[in-house]
Amino acid sequence: AVVEVTSPLPPHMNIMLRLVGEDGEVASPEVYAKVLHPIDESGQRYLIHFTLLPPGIKGVLEKLKDKQ
Repeated sequence: AVVEVTSPLPPHMNIMLRLVGEDGEVASPEVYAKVLHPIDESGQRYLIHFTLLPPGIKGVLEKLKDKQ
């Protein structure tokens, strides 16, 4: 997956994500991932690998992916 951030992230850093719904409310429990590497020169987009996905969150992520 790709995540866009406002400040640089070091490679191999563990991060926690909270998905927020269109209404601004937290849409899921925490999701954990590891930063693999930046994907462009801006230093704001990174390839990540999910390390912990709570039950049911995979479907939410698939819906987000399909919207793009």
